[in-house]
Amino acid sequence: MATCACCGTTVFFGKRAGPDQYCNDNCLGRGPILSVGKTVPDYLVQAEAEKIFKAPCPVCRGAGPTDVHTSHTIWSAVLVTSWNSKSQFSCKPCGVKRQLLATLQSGLLGWWGFPWGILGTPVTIMRNLFGMGTKIGAARPSSDLLSQTRSLIAMQSIEQSRRTPAA
Repeated sequence: MATCACCGTTVFFGKRAGPDQYCNDNCLGRGPILSVGKTVPDYLVQAEAEKIFKAPCPVCRGAGPTDVHTSHTIWSAVLVTSWNSKSQFSCKPCGVKRQLLATLQSGLLGWWGFPWGILGTPVTIMRNLFGMGTKIGAARPSSDLLSQTRSLIAMQSIEQSRRTPAA
């Protein structure tokens, strides 16, 4: 079985682009960003991540550090269940606030499907609680911030190459 070149999940059907296989259109669209991202030097990623880390929180405008915080939600109804994870650049209090809201939403809306709602809701709630309790290093950017920064630099590079006319 193949694995997605973007997210690493197992691909049963998926999409193919050259030698790479992707699980869906979303990952297929992110494939070029990951390819370009692999060519970005580590020192450049580290320097840009440090700028983001030391910047004020883009959500509340308070003092940083700014890092990547992920909240997870689940909702379900009878036989339909939907999971979602959203990442945001923010300070720890803003990240915890969003994770708390996602936990409350999941606690109210997650249980109503069988079997995945009943099984997935406790897992989703635990992921949020773990995220709220995890102390992101106040001294340096997290690995998630470095990864997101690499993708941002890659997207900027792709966008710049599209705007620059071929000679």
